[in-house]
Amino acid sequence: MAGWVVTLLVRTRWLAVVVAAALVAGMAGAPAQAATGQGNAHRAGRPPASKVRAARGTGILPVREIRHRNAAASRFRPAGTSWPQPAQAAISLTGASPPLTAAGQATARLSLVSQGTQAHGIGTPVWAEPVQTRAGGPVVTGVDVRVLGHGVAQDAGVHGVIFTARRAAGSPAGRVRLGISYAGFGQISGGNYGLGLGLVELPSCALTTPLLPACRAERPLASVNDPAAQTVSAQVTLPAGAQSAGSSPAGASPASPGSGLLVLAAAAATYDGGGPAGTYSATSLHASGTWTAGGSDGAFTYSYPLAVPPAASSLVPSLSLNYDSGTVDGQTASTQAQASWVGDGWTSPQSFIEQSFIPCADNPEGSAAPKPTPDECYNGPVITVSLNGRSTSLVCPVPFSYTATSTCKAASDNGEVITHHVSSGNGSGTQFTDYWTITGRDGVTYYYGLNHLPGWASGDAATNSVDSVPVTLAFG
Repeated sequence: MAGWVVTLLVRTRWLAVVVAAALVAGMAGAPAQAATGQGNAHRAGRPPASKVRAARGTGILPVREIRHRNAAASRFRPAGTSWPQPAQAAISLTGASPPLTAAGQATARLSLVSQGTQAHGIGTPVWAEPVQTRAGGPVVTGVDVRVLGHGVAQDAGVHGVIFTARRAAGSPAGRVRLGISYAGFGQISGGNYGLGLGLVELPSCALTTPLLPACRAERPLASVNDPAAQTVSAQVTLPAGAQSAGSSPAGASPASPGSGLLVLAAAAATYDGGGPAGTYSATSLHASGTWTAGGSDGAFTYSYPLAVPPAASSLVPSLSLNYDSGTVDGQTASTQAQASWVGDGWTSPQSFIEQSFIPCADNPEGSAAPKPTPDECYNGPVITVSLNGRSTSLVCPVPFSYTATSTCKAASDNGEVITHHVSSGNGSGTQFTDYWTITGRDGVTYYYGLNHLPGWASGDAATNSVDSVPVTLAFG
């Protein structure tokens, strides 16, 4: 076998020599052939350069400054800033009543809340729409409406528009949808005033004795605010009332109970939630939150729960954002006074076990340091635990062992088993590579500072859940 290898190597070298010789022969013959066939062409010098047409339209682009429009600096000019003028009209619901203007004709469309057609009161922003009854009862065929001046609304304590409605002569009583367009006064106040409007019903005495508290009692109606059409409407029941043959439309006669007059107002909604843009009125706290006030410390606390994804077992953590007005009381010069990522007074639940130390100049463990320094020194097992937002101190045996596993008790003991594990070799980088476990009465065990989770193998990610600081243990 060895002889065969030698033979193969010899043959390979011989072949390489032959190929090299062929290449040398080719290189030697190429100049001779070029000299005989093209010697006259290159005798004058370098070959002429080929002519290329110059490119057009090239050059250096000039610097152009692009200015972006600053929308915040632009001056906003509100459009609808005029209260409607006093007017009255008779609305017929028996056919398609043409509006007064082209703008009003554009708004006469199918309603978003029923199948009827809106009929507008000429010269007023009020419109009506018939409501079909299920039992096939009588349907309102006409409504007399009247828009009152803004002074009347101010006298009644209404920051909006007051209008009245009653069934027209010859029309049966029944339900009808009444609405008003706030396109002309929707921006008369700030804070999306038009989007927060709703309809309320006022007592009839609001037109005669508006200063009486009983005459200012508002009854909110189930209103529908349509931001696209800039209208707010609600279904109301027009009472039968007394009608005289010569009566003028919609409340020209003095209002009185039993006259069939309905007094409505378009004002800022006072119910919780407001309109599409919310509300500036006082609102209750979140329904899913819990809050307490008072107590021995006088602090106000509030908890806002957060939804978490479901788990395969019942071990689902509970997360919430918690507010405590008394948290700032404990923020002194020796503590971290910076607000949390949620905000001042707000905290997210953090669970930890922390050991506190003192400067070596403060006689740690009752012994003076040979040289007072601001370095941290061990002062016994001064340990605090925080679990699910509740903090308490630990009561541990003295002397506290860092070489053997031991147990501690919480100052406010609820039956938890708190164990200190040492010499775990979990790669935390501390002197004793220790960690803690807390087992609650429900059997759930919480791990603190376990850098390598159970089943950890080389190459797996660590939790990096341990923060350390250099500490002097003893003087020598």
